[in-house]
Amino acid sequence: MSKLTDSLRVIRGLDKLPSETLARVNKEIRKSAIKRVQKDIIKNLKPVDDYTEEQIETLTADAEKEIRLDIAKGGFKAVSAMLGLSLFIG
Repeated sequence: MSKLTDSLRVIRGLDKLPSETLARVNKEIRKSAIKRVQKDIIKNLKPVDDYTEEQIETLTADAEKEIRLDIAKGGFKAVSAMLGLSLFIG
């Protein structure tokens, strides 16, 4: 796991989540990042074909990092709600 993820786990208590839940969170973060990149590409009015696969992967990875930083800043509960996760957090 990346250093960023490890630090976020400690900061916001993600280390207490079961591994299945953490995997689901990572999957949802990835989905959100992909959607964010798709919106950015549309805003730039540049065809998707103009981007290489590597460029799209880099943009997606950057978006994932931004989302993870949002989790660190805004709290895991708020981001969970934003991602639509029902994690029995209460």
